[in-house]
Amino acid sequence: MGNASRPSSRIDPIFKLKTPILFAHRGGVLEAPESTEKAFRYALDVARAEVLEMDVQLTRDGRFLVWHGPDLNNVRIAGVDDRPARRERKKIYHYDWSELDGKAWVANPGVKSLEEKRIDLSGVPKEDDRHLLLFEDLLSKFPAAPLNIELKESFVRHINDSDRKGLKDNIRAFSDILDADAGGRVKVVVSASDACIDAFRERNGKKYPTGLSNSKYWTRESTAS
Repeated sequence: MGNASRPSSRIDPIFKLKTPILFAHRGGVLEAPESTEKAFRYALDVARAEVLEMDVQLTRDGRFLVWHGPDLNNVRIAGVDDRPARRERKKIYHYDWSELDGKAWVANPGVKSLEEKRIDLSGVPKEDDRHLLLFEDLLSKFPAAPLNIELKESFVRHINDSDRKGLKDNIRAFSDILDADAGGRVKVVVSASDACIDAFRERNGKKYPTGLSNSKYWTRESTAS
């Protein structure tokens, strides 16, 4: 019997990496506290991921937070009930950043499998690398890693009556942060919302690769997803 030929790798046209490419979904949502510095460092140093995948949501006051959400039922928040089922405010956009900055710690992955009424977050360690992250802080902490960024539903929210009245204004503010990121890394921006992608493309043209988040242009996702 002859030797079966093995498929050869190709170079991905977007990330310029050999395929298959290993994506770290939220940093490894089943292996580390999702969307935290701890998770993304795990993805790069342990799982050897090649692209960091993340979602971005807006807080009530319009800060861009690395978070899939919008629920916070696996996040311990200082001064807020450790039992999410008893919280009045459950979504990321119910909080200003000042209420979360250095005061919100993400639980280990097992919590996500529990019913909300069974979750007690009092034992989540108050570790610095478990804090919720602003998007601009992630850019500075991981200055070289290629990124796949998903814009979530909170981008449509009204923030104020001056310069952040809705989707286009939020896209503009987010694009300013992307533009300020130094270096030549690839940053792909996707969304499940046509409106988000259309607004992003209108603002940025072809400066950044874009697509719908259900587009599978990659071959393989991290087993941590």
